[in-house]
Amino acid sequence: MYVWGFQPHFQVSINTTAKQIFNELRLDLNPKVWVVGIWAEDNGIDNPNPVDIVTIDTPFEPELFCEVNDIANEIYDNDPDRLMLKGGERAEKKYHHRLELKAKVNAMIKILDKEYENLNTSFYVSMPVNIRGYWVFTILQLNKEAVKSIPSLNTHTVFGRYKIMRSLLESTITEFLSTCSKALQIPDVGEELNVLSRNDGEFIRSGGERFLKSLSFKFHGQFDLFEIFNLISTQYYEGGESNGRIIISNIDHPSVNQILKFTSPIKLSNHRAIRKLLEMTSGSICLLADGNEVYGMGNLTDYDATEEDVFIIDFKRHFTWELNHSDTVLMVVEYRQPSLPKERMN
Repeated sequence: MYVWGFQPHFQVSINTTAKQIFNELRLDLNPKVWVVGIWAEDNGIDNPNPVDIVTIDTPFEPELFCEVNDIANEIYDNDPDRLMLKGGERAEKKYHHRLELKAKVNAMIKILDKEYENLNTSFYVSMPVNIRGYWVFTILQLNKEAVKSIPSLNTHTVFGRYKIMRSLLESTITEFLSTCSKALQIPDVGEELNVLSRNDGEFIRSGGERFLKSLSFKFHGQFDLFEIFNLISTQYYEGGESNGRIIISNIDHPSVNQILKFTSPIKLSNHRAIRKLLEMTSGSICLLADGNEVYGMGNLTDYDATEEDVFIIDFKRHFTWELNHSDTVLMVVEYRQPSLPKERMN
């Protein structure tokens, strides 16, 4: 039994898209996608049959998820965000409903991680969508060793509670799963081919944008830095290609050694002016920016990499730049298309 008639077509389509996306990032990620439905007991609909959990066309037995609601309730009850107050009854209800769904996602991940802890497998689960009385989840499976080898930050929150992306892979996974959730809201999704209506390049580009946007929370920067750096990289100066580096951090960061201070800071969005200023950089001397403006020139001294709050944008050549943290390249962007750094040949 399927939750809806075109469920197998939906699963085949998103599997095809997942292979295109994640094989483009790394050939050894070995992506697989599954669709699981769990009966929503509180939806007011009488269960039309005795099937409470639908795992057809997946490697999972229904019994694996039989305790998902109990685990989700425990996660929700212990979530500190549950105590936050929102303005208005409607906003409060909507907020708690989303927390409950997030708890179900975390319960699914907890179950899968425990069941497959001895296997080389990592699981990622989408926010569920209610279809015909079932909460339908999209589950992405990747090769764990390949995931661990990808350059990534360690901290996943900022200010102790706001989630941020730690890598291009993580942000691309988020893009893929959220798009799957949106697609599941379409009636009879799977009836037509290519249900996600986006190609692999679009997912990875959106992942790069999301990654840099989430990092901007660390230094209170602009949300459109991805496009700003693309525009800077396109500029020529006296016939020369873009090159040079920009250190981005909070303006009062103790590890940023300011050598020169500009009397009038220059907006990062003024890409022509920034391109000219990059000609002044050399060696360890970089432009200094706070995520909104370039305010001087300097370098890094005694930086504690565990803080993960200083990043360097390295302009390599025309239309090519890199996002770096502590001598680690997190993302390479060429002609607006992000990618992971290439592994060096032995």
